[in-house]
Amino acid sequence: MTEARDAEKGDGERPPIASPRPEEHLDGFRAMELRDPFEAFVGPYYSETTPNDGLARTEAFRVDERHIDAAGKLHPGALMTFADAIVGSTAWNATGRRPCVTLSMQTSYTGTAKVGDLVIGKTRLTKKTRSVVFCAADFFVDDVLICQATSLWKVLGEP
Repeated sequence: MTEARDAEKGDGERPPIASPRPEEHLDGFRAMELRDPFEAFVGPYYSETTPNDGLARTEAFRVDERHIDAAGKLHPGALMTFADAIVGSTAWNATGRRPCVTLSMQTSYTGTAKVGDLVIGKTRLTKKTRSVVFCAADFFVDDVLICQATSLWKVLGEP
């Protein structure tokens, strides 16, 4: 289960885990509080500072040496980890911050990134039922689309 979340955490939840990489200042973004150990390891991730309803979000991460493949390009698994984290936050917000787990995620890669690039993810809620949340995201470097993802999330505690 992804556990990337905003600063507004409830009582009894795992405390944030610091990323091994120092946070950088990105205009319009703040570092996300990451609670999943793997996400914290590959982070930091950043969330927009513009107020929103949490159902359409803009988030980012800087590609570094931990995120590339043997050819020096962004590894698809690194991008999928980022996608799971930020789309999971959108699903979590859509359910009133109830726990959710990834049922499925489909990704289509249309480009790539290199070390130093800032990857921007734009998530959105597409549908919500009592027990399943549908979300999507587009990922960009500059204004170039590099990936699209759609996912389904099971709301825990719902039949």
